[in-house]
Amino acid sequence: MMQCVIAVLSVVAALAGSVNIAQAQRAADPPLVRKEIVLDGMTLALSLPEANAGRTSVRGDRITIDFARNMRLQRLLILRRGAPPSGGPLGPKQDLPSGGRLSYRLEEETGGGSGGPIAELNGILQIGTVELAVTCTDQSEWGGDPEWCLPYVGHIELLKAP
Repeated sequence: MMQCVIAVLSVVAALAGSVNIAQAQRAADPPLVRKEIVLDGMTLALSLPEANAGRTSVRGDRITIDFARNMRLQRLLILRRGAPPSGGPLGPKQDLPSGGRLSYRLEEETGGGSGGPIAELNGILQIGTVELAVTCTDQSEWGGDPEWCLPYVGHIELLKAP
């Protein structure tokens, strides 16, 4: 038995040297599609998983993208003009791959239901002269991770200013 375990560990170690973990993770991620959305006189470009690009709605001054894994668990990315919900100071601004800057705070148990408590990321995304409030929610019985949305927020582009 011990020889079998050693043999397996040797194979895993050999493979680990030849496989880039980041490349393997990217290969497992769903392919992204570019979606252009008009909001309040501006045009934004978002890179979203194909399944979620169709679950995007624009109502009034807000864009809502539904990333729910099932009907019980809320997972939303919401963008709108204006300030984020009150609740405390935002963290330092972070430069994003798109050229924008994001400042946010995390909040636990902002609501919930049978799927567990909802955690939120609330912040401000600045792209050029435009500021958007960003809210990301994640509901889980074992604690949510609202930072799941950062890769998508980090690639939002402003195509046309208002």
